[in-house]
Amino acid sequence: DEVTIADRFRENGYATGIVGKWHLGLGDDYHPLRRGFEDFVGFLNNTYVDTYFDFRFEHKGEMRSYENSDYLTDVISREAIEFVQQHQDEPFFLHIAHYAPHRPLSAPQDLVDKYLAKGLHSDTAHVYAMVEIMDRGIGELLEELENLGIAENTIVLFASDNGPDSLIEPRSNKPYRGTKY
Repeated sequence: DEVTIADRFRENGYATGIVGKWHLGLGDDYHPLRRGFEDFVGFLNNTYVDTYFDFRFEHKGEMRSYENSDYLTDVISREAIEFVQQHQDEPFFLHIAHYAPHRPLSAPQDLVDKYLAKGLHSDTAHVYAMVEIMDRGIGELLEELENLGIAENTIVLFASDNGPDSLIEPRSNKPYRGTKY
């Protein structure tokens, strides 16, 4: 019986969409399309993500598999940009819920190698590569808002729900003593 921000925006004439992860309950009553969102492209729980290169999305009511060709973070960014393009002439609320940086740690090897060459531990190099890809996608979204001429009339908020666990002590490349894996 909770009212979501998407419920409020939708009641006030906004197009509402979510792209990415939905971790706010399973079952029909908790599906994002029943929680104020008109559009949902993403996944309901982490069992849909084997790696960032092998995952399944619910895509506008149908399941779609992505294997070995698309990177999860890039797909989320592309879908967010597509939502903005479709709704550029009306008020919209878009919630982008990136999965990165989250286990399983994976990223294109060329980006991981860039950070390994700086002497970073493999896990840290993967996280940095994952954040770089997410940052690039957010930049592309902000650029699209500019290109569409709606940036000045759009509020963008950034928040994080958790981020990665700490396996490596900052700046030391030594295993973190507080966690066993």
